[in-house]
Amino acid sequence: RARVGLSGGVELPMPDLARFRPSEPHRSRAGTVFTVGRHCRDDPLKHHPNDPAFFREVARAGHRVRLMGASVIASALQHGERGDGRERIEVIAAGSESAVDFLASLDCFVYRAHPYLYETGGMVIAEAMAMALPVVIIGEIMGFAEVVEHGVNGFCVATEGDALGTLARLAEDGMLRARIGLQARACVERLAAEQTKAIVAFYADRIDVSAAELLPPA
Repeated sequence: RARVGLSGGVELPMPDLARFRPSEPHRSRAGTVFTVGRHCRDDPLKHHPNDPAFFREVARAGHRVRLMGASVIASALQHGERGDGRERIEVIAAGSESAVDFLASLDCFVYRAHPYLYETGGMVIAEAMAMALPVVIIGEIMGFAEVVEHGVNGFCVATEGDALGTLARLAEDGMLRARIGLQARACVERLAAEQTKAIVAFYADRIDVSAAELLPPA
């Protein structure tokens, strides 16, 4: 909408909230390593050119990294010196786990767009938020970033250094992770409800029926 300068509504991508819901994943168990990750299509345009270097830094900081759909950058992820944490980076094939199971294995979801990809939405961000994961969005603007309030229901940071600092805070503070995650879930629930009403009202106005007739039974 901002790019084309036209009026009208915008439908944000919304996950199935019954499937993508807060779980009790491994992060609640004592002794586990703080796990950072993301999932996407296994396409070069879904990965920022500096993602290999960034995720190596995440691993070097002592965190575990899980990436689903990153075989196109797998070899680059293993560059560097032996003993620098590369053994904490796990690349798994796209679709080898359900998105729900994959997200349940994480403590934090990290996302940024390739500079050549105009990301109007970002469904994976909504899925992570629906599962009450703190989301860290780096740099480039994308559609779903508009609903992320920094430090309230997620984090929007300008640089990799800022992202690494945010990850360090989240790794050390379980209460912060829980608070951000709960606010993230509440945000997606609210947006989904508001958007459903707006869409129903939009079409009801054009086909001459009441919005109540279009809404599913309670």
